[in-house]
Amino acid sequence: MTPETSFLVDLASAAKSNKDLSYSAGAGHRRAVAKRLDALEITEFKTTFVVQKKGSGVYLVEGHIIARLSQACVRTLNPVPVVIDEKFEVTFMRKDILEKTGQDEGEIDDIEILGNAPVDLGEIAIQYLSLAMDPFPTGEGEIEAGKPGEGVSIISEEAFREKSSPFAQLKKTRKNKEDI
Repeated sequence: MTPETSFLVDLASAAKSNKDLSYSAGAGHRRAVAKRLDALEITEFKTTFVVQKKGSGVYLVEGHIIARLSQACVRTLNPVPVVIDEKFEVTFMRKDILEKTGQDEGEIDDIEILGNAPVDLGEIAIQYLSLAMDPFPTGEGEIEAGKPGEGVSIISEEAFREKSSPFAQLKKTRKNKEDI
């Protein structure tokens, strides 16, 4: 899988430099991220990171995402504009350090295993952006139901349950066999 954005960072060097790191996704990356996250469009996606060394083989990454995007309303499918301004923290830890704590990786929230390669903070930002997005966005407006006779029928909830019930369908099948 090719990452939509890639912002590779050596955490040890970043922690020593004591500088904020910034990443701003270009148009192509924003389109790819929008496709991956099922957003209609992402017009802005910026992240800043602060990396701090917390011990031997342990780094804390504090991130701040600012994104402007639009999602499809779950009722009308119309675009819903969204502004995300979200902060997050992730601890990166070497596997041997984690094992010394006596805990498993799944037991601690927001822990990532630190390998020998640089860390892709772009991927981390995408994951936290997806967590910040509304899973059921709703906008203004109402659903156009149409008028009866235009291929749209309006039935009561009770009739709908009876019509969609597998037992009701079985009962109809039995009646039809009895008529034969």
